[in-house]
Amino acid sequence: MKRRAASVLTSILIAIALVGPALAQNETPPLWGELEAGTHSVGFHHLWQLDFSRIWPRSAALDSTAGNVSRPMRIDVWYPASPCEAPAPLQAYVQMEAPSESYQDLVFLTHRLDAYSYRGLAQKDSTLLRKLMNVRTAACEDAPAAPWRFPLVLYSAGWFNRAPDNTILAEYLASHGFVVATVPQLNPGLWTFNFHSDFNSVENQTRDLEFALGVLTSQPFVDRTRVAVMGYSTGGDVVLLLQERNALIDAVVGLDASWSLDPDNDVAGSPFFSAERSDIPILALRRPQTDSSRYDVVLDALKKAPRIVAEVPGADHGSFSDDPPERRYLGLDTGGHETAHAQIARATLAFLQATLLDPGSFDGTKLAKKLQALGLSAQSVPATPAGQE
Repeated sequence: MKRRAASVLTSILIAIALVGPALAQNETPPLWGELEAGTHSVGFHHLWQLDFSRIWPRSAALDSTAGNVSRPMRIDVWYPASPCEAPAPLQAYVQMEAPSESYQDLVFLTHRLDAYSYRGLAQKDSTLLRKLMNVRTAACEDAPAAPWRFPLVLYSAGWFNRAPDNTILAEYLASHGFVVATVPQLNPGLWTFNFHSDFNSVENQTRDLEFALGVLTSQPFVDRTRVAVMGYSTGGDVVLLLQERNALIDAVVGLDASWSLDPDNDVAGSPFFSAERSDIPILALRRPQTDSSRYDVVLDALKKAPRIVAEVPGADHGSFSDDPPERRYLGLDTGGHETAHAQIARATLAFLQATLLDPGSFDGTKLAKKLQALGLSAQSVPATPAGQE
C-alpha cells in the first residue's frame, strides 16, 4: 500500500514537470519575501557517497550475497556560484535520479517522504502542489562554484522532516557567501527507515552529518577552517552533540532547538553530552518562552560557551522552517509567521558573519544589540572564565 501511494505521488510530480509553466528569471525568488540577496549567485548540487564504515541492509535477513551493503549518503549542497541565468524550480530538490543502483533505496525513501510532506503542505490540492513544485528557487543546478573558498554551514532538519527543508535559508546564506549542506534522515536501513526523537536516531543523524563534513572538507570551494553547524528542532540536538566531537566546528545555531525548549530531551540525558566540551559561540534562536527557567537546563550548563539567546516575537515552531513563506506563496494562512521567518534568517546571517568571518573580534554584547535592532529579544550570556565555574 505504501509503495502504491509513493507511485501516485511520483506520477503527480512527473506530471508537474511536464505541464508546469516556464519559470521567470532575473527577479527576486518568489519564496524569499522581504529577504535581501547577497552579492553571489547560488548553485546547488547533490554529492553521492558511500560510507563504507556502516552497513545498509537491503533486507531484514541480509540474505543477499551480492550488491551494495554500505550506507548510501546524499549530501545536498548550496554554494556561492558563478553568475547563472536559469534557477531551478522547487521540484529539483525533490525529484532526482539515483546515480547508480547503490543509491536507489535512498532515492526511493527520501522521495516518498518529501513528496508526502509537500503534498500535505499544499493541503492535498494537486493545483497548489503543482504551483509549489514549479516555483522558482534562487539556485541553479550544478552551476560552477565561485573561485574562492567559503565558510561551511552544516544543517540538520527537525524530527522526521522532509530533506529539502529550510531551503530558503540555505539559498539566502549561500548568496551571502556561505556553503550550506544537509543530509536526509535515514536511520539504520531500508526496512528501519523511521527517524524518531531518541538517542539512536539522533546518533545516526550525527554520524551522517559528520560523514558529510569529512566529504565537504575536500571540496575546492569549502574553507574547512571556518565551519558552523545549524539545526532545527531535534536537528538542534544533532548539531550540539556533533560540535562536541569535532574540533573543526567553530559555532552552533539552534533554530528552536529541542534543547532550548524542553528539559527532557535527547541532549540533557544523552551519554554523549558533556557541557565541558562546549566552548564555542552558540546562538539559541527560539519562539517566546513564558517560563524559560523550565527550559534552560542545557543552556545553563554550557558555561564555557559564549551564548546568545534570542526569542523571535510572534514565532511558533513552524516559523523556523520553510512553511510560512511557502504557505504565503500558495495563498494559505500563515498567521503572520513569514515576518518571523525573515527575522530568523537575518539573525542567523548576522551570527554566522560574526563568528566565521572575523572570529577573533566576536563580541556577544554587540551581536545581541544587533539582533535587538532586528526586532528580537536577545541577550548575551558570556562564557564563565576558567576557575570561576
